[in-house]
Amino acid sequence: MDVPYISLWHENSLNKFKEEVRRLTNRNWGVSMRYQLFKLSQYLRGWINYFGIAKGYQRCVDLDHWIRRKVRMAYWRQWRKPRTKVRNLMKRGVHVESAVACGITSTKSRLPEEKGHGVALELQGLIKRCL
Repeated sequence: MDVPYISLWHENSLNKFKEEVRRLTNRNWGVSMRYQLFKLSQYLRGWINYFGIAKGYQRCVDLDHWIRRKVRMAYWRQWRKPRTKVRNLMKRGVHVESAVACGITSTKSRLPEEKGHGVALELQGLIKRCL
């Protein structure tokens, strides 16, 4: 009986990938967001072209969610002040109440619960356009 070979990602490869994505979405990197997303996109395409033959669809979905969250957080950190956050969320189509509730939060722990900033960035297509 022939057992088909199943290629999976090694844990070290996955850890290196995550470290590089963290480096590319770091807020201390003094480049524009457009360039940051361009470099991230380049890295992701290369990584997927190399490791894409492996059987790992669910892992790809999980990584996609994780990367999108990292990019949203990079924008969130870039906006810094609550007033800027609220203004940018409203510019991207979030209702005033949701924008204020999301924009005035001071802790990162509430951000995943608040849907405003994720929805706003998806509506604008910032992530889809670059990734």
